[in-house]
Amino acid sequence: MRTCVVCKKFSIPGDNSRSFHKFPDDCVLRDKWMLALGISSVATSTTVCSDHFDENAYHKTDGYTTLKRLLHDAIPISQSSVECDKLSDCAQTSAYTGTSESSVSMPADDDLTKIASIPTDDISNITASIPTDSAVFNEPTSVTNDDFENESHTRVSDKIAHSNKSLLAADVDDSYENRKR
Repeated sequence: MRTCVVCKKFSIPGDNSRSFHKFPDDCVLRDKWMLALGISSVATSTTVCSDHFDENAYHKTDGYTTLKRLLHDAIPISQSSVECDKLSDCAQTSAYTGTSESSVSMPADDDLTKIASIPTDDISNITASIPTDSAVFNEPTSVTNDDFENESHTRVSDKIAHSNKSLLAADVDDSYENRKR
């Protein structure tokens, strides 16, 4: 199965909408192709699909054949111009949904830089809300809102983890006692 070295599209049997072309044997022309596509080396079986060639790069046909033959001196369109075509702001039809979609550039949000400047070590103004009973064990926790005042984030996490372990141990003990009965 042929695969395009640039965009990784592959040939589909019976689909003549895309053709695949091997790199030329002529060293000078091959170097021009590699330069245009930004490729440093190629194997003898390396191919490029027709998406990377201008329509004027092909022999004119009589209209009866679907086979596309490149002109001898044809050079692929540079990779950057192919990417620009794909990223253009013009509307494109989605093959999946059949609806029209557009690529639109969104302006950068200046407020995002303000978020990065907020200090993360100052959490004294954050009110912790801990439920009075555990959702997992349906028993009261040993951590209260008073425990959160003037505590570091790590210390608070340690207290919650310790509390959850205690609840888990108590639940396991209760379960064991129930099985013994």
